Order: sequence, then C-alpha cells, then structure tokens
Amino acid sequence: MNTFTKKEKLDFVLEKVQELGLTAYEIGKKTELSISGVEKILNKTSKKPQEETLNRIILFLESLESKNYKEPIEENKKINEEKNGFSKEDLEQNPLVKCLNEKNQLFVEVIKLQNILRNNNIDFKNIFEDLDR
Repeated sequence: MNTFTKKEKLDFVLEKVQELGLTAYEIGKKTELSISGVEKILNKTSKKPQEETLNRIILFLESLESKNYKEPIEENKKINEEKNGFSKEDLEQNPLVKCLNEKNQLFVEVIKLQNILRNNNIDFKNIFEDLDR
C-alpha cells in the first residue's frame, strides 16, 4: 500500500488551512499543539515537521466540516471565491475540482485509519502484505 509521504501531508495541510482561512493560533488552541510550532509549519520555516503533528492538524481540519465551524468556513470560502473570481457552483461543476475534493477526502480517511491502527499498535505497513498471501 502506498501511504502518504510527509510532504504530501504538509502540502494538504497548507492548502486546506489557506482555503479555510485559519490561523496558527486557532489550530494550536483547538489541537493543543504549540502555536509557535504550528506557525512554523504554516510559514514553511519548520525544517522537519513531525508526522504525528501533521496528522493531528489533518484530523482537526477534517473535524471542522462536521462541527459548528461551518459559518466561518463558509464565510472564508466566499471571500476566497471573490478573490479567485469563481463561485462555489462553478468549481463544483469542474471535473478536476471534483477529483481533487475526492482525493482530499480519501486522504483524510487514510490518515484516520492510520491513526486508529497506530493507536492499537498495529503496523499498518504490513497489513497489506498479509492480505496478499
């Protein structure tokens, strides 16, 4: 199985944080991560962000979709649409955007699965080797 690299996770975090208009302070407070550490990740000054830190941020970002953050998220999306000149409806009709959204959702689900396996001390890298036998 091809797991996501740290760079792919970092790219996802940076893209999603920008899309949602979140700050390091907001992320740090909600995830109990160091605000300065999160800021270094978002400013791309962190040389080697810890994978577990990226996973926690990804899970937090995913949780925003299901919690009461919808209003600020929708407001930030509207602001981004105005900047980009595309409405949400325009983007939803674009096949590339649909594909990227599906990829992002799958990405989040794989991270969740990896964290569940890691929390239960199951080596997720070997699971697929066992299935092939």
